[in-house]
Amino acid sequence: MKNEALAQNIGLGGYEGGIMLDEMSIQEDLELRKKGNSFEIIGFNEGLDETNYMKTLCSGKESLQLASHVLQLLFLGHTGFRFPFAHYPTTQVTPSELLLIFWQSVKMLGLFGFTVTYVSLDGAQCNRDFMKILIDGKTSETMFSMSIKNIYDSSKPNIHVIMDYSHVMKKKFETTYQKRSSPYSQKILKFKSNHIFGSTGTRHTNGT
Repeated sequence: MKNEALAQNIGLGGYEGGIMLDEMSIQEDLELRKKGNSFEIIGFNEGLDETNYMKTLCSGKESLQLASHVLQLLFLGHTGFRFPFAHYPTTQVTPSELLLIFWQSVKMLGLFGFTVTYVSLDGAQCNRDFMKILIDGKTSETMFSMSIKNIYDSSKPNIHVIMDYSHVMKKKFETTYQKRSSPYSQKILKFKSNHIFGSTGTRHTNGT
């Protein structure tokens, strides 16, 4: 990633940016990869050592599970530099695992000169719980700004927690324009003194 940034000559501004998190389901399958004179199986659940230790402590045994999802982490710089720097096969990551992976990513990116100023994620339940862990228990100012300090370097800018823009707009669109039995059955959005109601593709405001 650092070599690619140097090759593109992205400038100092390109080394600041955010971590984009996204977990996707994958086709159930096993892949055999030849390693020397033997074969190894690819596709099992894989996380940080800390998360594996926690699973062993909770279950009382060590076990391997076939991954059903993959968590990808991508760095998006303020000047447009984009690089997927890590991925983890999972069985749907938990909020606590996501917390460890996130801070590990912030630390490792910092060691190579990259500064994380935000984290962007969609509205999946796991992501919402992850946000609560990051924000809850902090000061009211933190709750209002949705930003946290970089625990590895307090001199760096705060890290802001934001929802993925495309997912937010898609949700707003679907909520506002979904079909309803009556165009005035539920208030969805309010702009100044006017309300916008969901209907069969028609926007209504008070008095119209």
